[in-house]
Amino acid sequence: MAWPSVSLDEIIRTIRFADTFHARAINVILGGYTRFFPNPPSFSVFEYWRQVIDSLVPLRRQLRTPLLLQPRLFEEQVTQTELGAAKITGVIPNSPAWLAGIEVDDVIERVNGRRVLSRPQCESLLALCRESEPCEVSLQLRRGDDRIEISISESHCELRDDYIYGFPYNDRFGIYLIAGSIPAAALDQIFKYIEFYRARKIILITSHVVAPLLAKLLEDYRFRLECHEVSIDLIIPENRFYGGNIVLGDLFVVEDIASAIQRHLKDANETPELVLVPSASFNYGGWWRDIKGQPFLFLQKMFNFPVHPVVASYFE
Repeated sequence: MAWPSVSLDEIIRTIRFADTFHARAINVILGGYTRFFPNPPSFSVFEYWRQVIDSLVPLRRQLRTPLLLQPRLFEEQVTQTELGAAKITGVIPNSPAWLAGIEVDDVIERVNGRRVLSRPQCESLLALCRESEPCEVSLQLRRGDDRIEISISESHCELRDDYIYGFPYNDRFGIYLIAGSIPAAALDQIFKYIEFYRARKIILITSHVVAPLLAKLLEDYRFRLECHEVSIDLIIPENRFYGGNIVLGDLFVVEDIASAIQRHLKDANETPELVLVPSASFNYGGWWRDIKGQPFLFLQKMFNFPVHPVVASYFE
């Protein structure tokens, strides 16, 4: 956990120490606090997270162990990585990818000749190749300004005594990408609901961490809409229930989302035809309840326009 009262030098020393133990990965959580936390240090969460990321990302080329930072989508914004790109941020030592010569900061552009359209698609293709017989894959990578092709062969996938995290514990040849992404299935739902209601004014609930990538994907796939005169407003609720400096979308409650919608109605002075809410803040069984036990049904009854959940587990 990265926390302001712990110096960045101490965090780096701890990471270097952990790197000597042949861990599968080192995961650093970028810290924040709720209103329930006693006497928290006063800090701007985004400013502090940027400082941590700027200090830790250069470590990756000095470590053997993959270094992961959460929330992972935020790193993409800070480092100005091409949003949505399948950038490699870690390769497990002695894994098939490591033996084949794949490096940190390589960007996967094609898997067995198939163009990579998103990180979830890339991970699915890698997992499929990992499980196939023979276990091999050809990758087209962007390394700096160069494009290279590297093949992971069946011989790279043979079990080795010095590789203790092999299949099935990492089913993507030992590769870690910079972050997850918004699933294609979630985008499908968004466009299907818009077409079903023939809506032209839509509100889509999101978070500070996800909003930049979501905006890009909506623009990239706008061609899927029958009518292109569609306005999609991304609305970011305030985490009032948890308070503090919490900014993650999977910690919203019904009241937070309702307040954001009401504020938008007042400011925009117009009524949306459809509101879509990512389901990450709700459990998926029964009544779809938030952490307070309030069901999604409350949102649907508050307003005189459709409010629908978008089933997606990755809306940080």
